[in-house]
Amino acid sequence: GLSPFLSAAQTGLHNTAIWLKFITDSFSLPGIFPFLALLRLIGLVFAFARRRWLLLALTVIPYLMDPRSAQSIAIFPWSMLAALAFLDGLPAILRWFRFRISFQSILETRAGVATLVLLLLLQFVDCGLFNYRLINTTLTADERQAMGWVQKNITAEQNFFLLTGRGNAMNDPAQEWFPALSSQHSQTTLQGYEWLLGDKFLQRMNDLSNLQICADLACVDAWSARTGLAYDQLWVRIPPTTDTGEAAGALHHLAESIEDSGEFVIVYQNPGTVIYTRKTSPP
Repeated sequence: GLSPFLSAAQTGLHNTAIWLKFITDSFSLPGIFPFLALLRLIGLVFAFARRRWLLLALTVIPYLMDPRSAQSIAIFPWSMLAALAFLDGLPAILRWFRFRISFQSILETRAGVATLVLLLLLQFVDCGLFNYRLINTTLTADERQAMGWVQKNITAEQNFFLLTGRGNAMNDPAQEWFPALSSQHSQTTLQGYEWLLGDKFLQRMNDLSNLQICADLACVDAWSARTGLAYDQLWVRIPPTTDTGEAAGALHHLAESIEDSGEFVIVYQNPGTVIYTRKTSPP
């Protein structure tokens, strides 16, 4: 029926501060030099001045329709505004300040060409850095190996908690790929619940984020009792020793807490992942 679609329609984060998300998504751009953010701002002002209402509306409508995914859609009108700023806005600024040289003549000088090449080079560097961040949001070899082991060695359906230390479940590759590659059920995977949870989707997202900051077994058990989500197996990501961040420290402390509890036994371990299962009888 229509229930999955009605559920998905309630997961767009409409109860968030839409205008704040619009501003942060549009102008808080990563990079060495905020050249694109500057072009967006100039394009926005120039579009208002020239009454390009349709183009302006296209940047806002996605945030009214679906704030959660709006940034992926709004990038297209923002790109057009940036182009408008570069081709029409910057020349208009020069004319407004009554500069004796035109924008085109600037680009014809060596200094102008050098500046343009430098800006283009910065954009290529920024793209490379962004690609590097994407690489770090894919499954590691240890995670793939561990999921393959689970698929081959755990036959009965089990409920897993995946404790990776990554706060956003929608950007966690281990959470997303675990059910497909292990053939087991993950209680901490959020993908797909847009079609089932309806207005409870945001609460589940926040709950999963809170779970990932747990630094001991008591925290995990308290979270399980509060949410009503039970588990049979614990999957804990083990960060490298070179990672001295707060999340890495919490994961190491969590692994120690699980092992010290005497309630679990390690059934699989590689350098990046440990899988614990409950003991069948009291220690």
